[in-house]
Amino acid sequence: MIIDKLENIDLYKSISNNLTGALEFLKIMDLSSLALGKTIVDLNEETVFAIVSDYETKEIDESIRLEAHRKYIDIQLVLSGSEEIGFVSKFDQIASKPYDSENDYELFHEEFKTVILKAGLFCILFPDDLHAPGLIHEKSETVRKIVIKVKI
Repeated sequence: MIIDKLENIDLYKSISNNLTGALEFLKIMDLSSLALGKTIVDLNEETVFAIVSDYETKEIDESIRLEAHRKYIDIQLVLSGSEEIGFVSKFDQIASKPYDSENDYELFHEEFKTVILKAGLFCILFPDDLHAPGLIHEKSETVRKIVIKVKI
């Protein structure tokens, strides 16, 4: 998992070609103009696409499940508000919900640590990064976030 400020996004462009395009999109796009829902970032919408959403952050409790993906890297950028994101590295955990290949996720019930994402901060989540986004930081609030899905 990588966490950084939007102004440092160029540091991560060399990781993969698809990731480079997604990061360039975040750098040059007027993110405040993006409508809620899915936006095509790459001509092949299966390679790189973005989803803008608004949601209320939720309490951290024992029902929280961490998700993991196999086909896509997530870039999550908070546009407004703040949240905590739970994370732990995947090693030999057993999924509590088996992998759904159509929707590219599996769920895990694991202990985790959290980091704070505020407006202007992003994280890059790889397949071995189990994560639980949208958790309350200090108080429940509405968060606007863009998640870019980058085909591995």
